Amino acid sequence: MPHFDFRSFLQHGLISAAFCCAIAVALTLTGQGAWDVQLAYSLGIGLVAWLVIDLGRAAIVHFTHEAWPHGWRGILLIAAGIATGYLVGSAIGNAYSGGAQSLPHPHGPLSGLAITIAAGAGISFFFYSQGKARHLQAHMAQAQRDAAEARLKLLEAQLEPHMLFNTLANLRVLVATDPQRAQAMLDHLIAYLRATLGASRAMQHPLADEF
Repeated sequence: MPHFDFRSFLQHGLISAAFCCAIAVALTLTGQGAWDVQLAYSLGIGLVAWLVIDLGRAAIVHFTHEAWPHGWRGILLIAAGIATGYLVGSAIGNAYSGGAQSLPHPHGPLSGLAITIAAGAGISFFFYSQGKARHLQAHMAQAQRDAAEARLKLLEAQLEPHMLFNTLANLRVLVATDPQRAQAMLDHLIAYLRATLGASRAMQHPLADEF
């Protein structure tokens, strides 16, 4: 079952913040407003959208066991994050600017919303690609572990009959020449078979048990 990855969550937040700073710089250089005001709007919109999308994604994949919400869930989540980010972030920017700029973009709400949609969709696709790559890598690593364990089981199945045949051959000789040693060897063989039976039903084997 997928668990909440705080490290990935924090990494997404830092990337989102860096992306918001880049947008603020671009808007400032193109004469859209003061740097600090653009930064307040960009961080407000971007970080709120990130929180909604990333926390919503974590909640959904906890129940669906997917790397990222697929289909309508993913589209609805991104749309909700962008809409919430635009509304709440605009309010944060307006509060910071003190009414000096009533919209996130001086050319009107549609222009600011277009920037928000483009940025939100782009960074969401980036995070989706990262999550899908990590999911595939985890599956590949698990497949490799399963293949290695299967090879080990096959090797054990090949070796154990040879050990058993050699032990029985030695017992046949000892029964006639040294019955006491034959009995001791038989006791050891019984103990070994009992331990092997128990180990075959377990997924992990402590090194002490192997010895």
